[in-house]
Order: sequence, then structure tokens, then C-alpha cells
Amino acid sequence: MRPALLAALALGAVLTSGGGALAQDRADARRLFELGVAALDDGRFAEAAELLGQSLAIRDSPSARFNRALALRGAGRYREAIAECEHTLAVADPRRHRRLRAQAEQMKEELEAQLAHVELVVVGEPDRVEVDGELLTPSDGPHRLLRDPGPFSVLVRRQGYAPVQLREELAAGERRTFELDASARPLPARVVLRADPPEALIRFDGEELGLGRAAIEVPYEAGRRHRIEVTAEGFEGQRREVSFGPGEEARLEFALSAVGATPIQRKWWFWTLLLVGAGAVATGVGLAMRPDTSIEEGDLGFAVEVLRVGR
Repeated sequence: MRPALLAALALGAVLTSGGGALAQDRADARRLFELGVAALDDGRFAEAAELLGQSLAIRDSPSARFNRALALRGAGRYREAIAECEHTLAVADPRRHRRLRAQAEQMKEELEAQLAHVELVVVGEPDRVEVDGELLTPSDGPHRLLRDPGPFSVLVRRQGYAPVQLREELAAGERRTFELDASARPLPARVVLRADPPEALIRFDGEELGLGRAAIEVPYEAGRRHRIEVTAEGFEGQRREVSFGPGEEARLEFALSAVGATPIQRKWWFWTLLLVGAGAVATGVGLAMRPDTSIEEGDLGFAVEVLRVGR
């Protein structure tokens, strides 16, 4: 068989295979489309939107787009329905789909009028802002939002502060303003105090907490300083003034010294050893710096006299 004929047969096989796959895709897309339309007719809007979305993932078409917009509208997902109307207008031919385009434009205008306009003002330097589970840029200032009618929720977080939550019901087409403060509820500091010896009494702002160890929660007050006293019989007490930030976790240790215990720098032998050591160092340095002279040259006078007596 000629090479040219073999090449032609191979190309035909490839085209046939590709055509078969394309035909199968069209069949799958059509089947999903019909299932989606049936669910839409039955009022199963969420299911219809899912089936029509699967059909569109295989093959795009203006009619599938428009029907999915209808399903999303029925499910109350107006913002998604508006986006699907815009996709319909993008793929629909102005002449072949004139009526479909007019219907998509009308639906889009009606849905936009139904959206709620929300101005969300968040203050207090938030770390995280969520609206209906969607993450927003965590910054102070107004966020202008278009939301579907129905339940509306906001969650604001800041480290060291209790989360701030908002739950509201938005009516179609209404305008609302909400203001939330991320720093509205500072969390108390969690403080652990330990003392040595274990029988030491711990006082916090004058209140006795216990012996050796105490764990407390301290409400946050801006600029407030707290007084901690630790005392034990036979030991020198300690006093400190401290402040805590919101939600801070702190661990403070107190080691008391026995009464009459002399610090090492006050002991006589410490200074004696220090002076002896310094003298030894100075002598060694001095000898190292002197020139190398012999006894015979008389540099050490007493040694010369001793030698003369010996003679």
C-alpha cells in the first residue's frame, strides 16, 4: 500500500475519532441541559442551576446561560444571576438571538433593582472581616456592597479582642449602613504567677491570691498598672508594677532571697581572691615587659652582693 494512502487513512481515523468525541460531548451537554430545564420547571432551582452549570462546562450556549440565570434567580442568588445574564449577552448573537438578548437585558435590570445596597463601616484596626462567609480586605473605613435580599452576616476579628458579629435580614432594594468596632470588647489577660519558696504569699493589687502559685484573668484597662507583692517569712519580699495588653498571656517568676544572705560581692574572701588574682596578673605582665638581663650585669643588686660574700 502506498505511503500517501496510509497517511490518508490514518488522518481519516483521527478525524473520525475526534468527531465521535465531539458528538459525545454534545450529547452529554444536551442531556444535562434537558435535566436542568426539567428541574427548573419543577421549581428545583438550586438543582437546576447545578445541572445547567455542568452542561455549560461541556459546551457553552446562550440558551443554557439564560436558563441558568432563571434558576439562580429562583434560588435567590441574584448576584450570580446577573453575572449569568451578562454572560448570555456576551455569547448570544445579536441577530439570531435577538429575543433572548432582550429577555436577558430585562432580567438583569430587574435583578439589579432588587439588590440591597450596604455600607459597612469597620473601625478598630481589624485583622479579618468576613461578609456572608466571604473574606474582605481587613481595613478600617467603609465597604460598599451589593447583596442578595435575605440573611446578611458579618464577622470581624482582631487579636486580643472578642469577635464582633452581626446578623441581619436585608429586604429587596433597601439601603442599610452598619458600623462595627473590632476593638469593642478587649479580652482579659491570662497571667500565671510563680514564687520560690513555695510558701510565699502572692498579692495582686492588694488581694491575696495564694501561696507559691496563682493563675488569674486580668480585665484590660488602657494605661492601668498593677502591683504584685510576694512575701515569705525569713525572706526578702519583692514588689513589681506591671501592665498587660488585651488578651495577653504572661508568666511571671519571683525568687526570694533569704533574710541575712550576703551577696557574693560583699563577702571578704571574694575581694581577697580578686586582689590576689589582680596582683598576679600585674606581676606577670611586668615581667613579660622587662628586657632579658642577667644577674651578672648587676641588674639585681642583692644577688650580686650575695655572690661576692660567697667568694
